[in-house]
Amino acid sequence: MSRAKCLSWHRILAVVLAFATDIVVAGCGLAVGADPDVPKVLKELKPGHWYEVPDSQIRPHVPKPTPPGNPKAIITAWNSGAYDSRRQRLLVTGGGHNDYGGNEIYAFSLQTLQWKRIWGPSKDIPYRSKKSFLTYSDGTPCARHTYDALEYLPQNDSLFLQGGSLFYAGGGGGKDTWEFDLKTLKWSRKEDVSPERWASLSSVSAYDPVTGHIFLAGNGSSWGMHEYDPKTGKWKRRGRSGITIGLNAEIDPLKRKFVAIGRGNVYIADIGTTGRIEFERVKTKGDTDILKYQAPGFTYDSRNRALVAWAGGTDVFVLDLQTLSWKRHRPAPTNRVIPTMQPRQGTYGRFRYAPKLDVIVCVNDIDQNVYIYRLGPIDR
Repeated sequence: MSRAKCLSWHRILAVVLAFATDIVVAGCGLAVGADPDVPKVLKELKPGHWYEVPDSQIRPHVPKPTPPGNPKAIITAWNSGAYDSRRQRLLVTGGGHNDYGGNEIYAFSLQTLQWKRIWGPSKDIPYRSKKSFLTYSDGTPCARHTYDALEYLPQNDSLFLQGGSLFYAGGGGGKDTWEFDLKTLKWSRKEDVSPERWASLSSVSAYDPVTGHIFLAGNGSSWGMHEYDPKTGKWKRRGRSGITIGLNAEIDPLKRKFVAIGRGNVYIADIGTTGRIEFERVKTKGDTDILKYQAPGFTYDSRNRALVAWAGGTDVFVLDLQTLSWKRHRPAPTNRVIPTMQPRQGTYGRFRYAPKLDVIVCVNDIDQNVYIYRLGPIDR
């Protein structure tokens, strides 16, 4: 066996073992129930049930004085989220274009079931400028529509951010890449996505636990796939076929597939190859109702080894990559909580699976409560 193949199998074995650990911790009720940091309501949340967390709105944590623009855009202006698996919390940040200038970061803890503003905003944020900025005067990244380019990097314990529609002016895109250190609470700028002559808007990204890298794709016929190495802070171009806008992406780490969905589209790319990575736009079957939405929530449930999508309400949709078929999963008959629908702009990364707790957490608006869902074992 060649060294490359041997390394590939070792990586796959490593991720299988990692996900097996998640299943042991989160998959059985006894393990979750024994954890003192898990709130009682989550320990007792039954499969097929939603929970609306009382008094869990972001609005009370918005800074005063409030930065220019409308803070509702923290969520609704094409903005994403990431899941900090070390501290069991959902991270969100956003704004951008002519919507909101605040670049603060918020965290919703699944241990306390409360929001906290953990950083920001910058001071002296310019308003109605005739040009857009990559950074504010303090050297930190300006507010932007993040789309699906926000991820958590466990090995660096950092929040990754790339590009987006910048505040203010024309809302042009940035090629800049950033990491926010969650220990020191400081931003650092990394390498731009430099091979491109223009910045992509509505990019999609996903963290790959096998390689520890981030894969990111931009829209346009030739923008293509890029791979980011958190150890070096450098990018490598991996392909040239682009995707359309309004998508959200996730990786199936066992099947080595990068999948992007939304607005009637399903794009799949094989990230297990050592060569060029190109997208294939595929036709799926089954209950494809989820595809009519822009950038629906899309996450990988490691307990079920399944890609799960959602765009509001009680139903979730599971994609079988073997048959390219969707299956709708309705709530349990005893479920009484009905989540709100996603904003028309999309959910992006604000729908995330928490492996240790075996739940999915999501948020639709700064004036709405957080929702938590437990899928439970699925029948494929």
